[in-house]
Amino acid sequence: MPERYRSIIDVHVILQRGHEILLLERENTGYADGMLHLPSGHLEEGEPIPRGAAREAEEEVGVYIDPAALSLAAVVHRYQRPRSILRRLLSPFAPFHPPKAPVPD
Repeated sequence: MPERYRSIIDVHVILQRGHEILLLERENTGYADGMLHLPSGHLEEGEPIPRGAAREAEEEVGVYIDPAALSLAAVVHRYQRPRSILRRLLSPFAPFHPPKAPVPD
């Protein structure tokens, strides 16, 4: 029996303030270093998409987003042999909380 078709699921978070969208520069990843991208990452096994997107936003940017405040903005499917990537772009419809500035010692 042939192996079942599987996709990697990425989650991307669109953080917008006014007319600006936050982009990060990739570095030291070995993939597309130097390019700009949205805060993003792969889902953990069994993780719901909104929770994964909120986790990635917190890990990469330090902002807290309630997963319930995220809505689906777009889906992009990219087939690149030998794998397939399904990208889910989510956007908060409620304010997100920027990181607090560190308090000096």
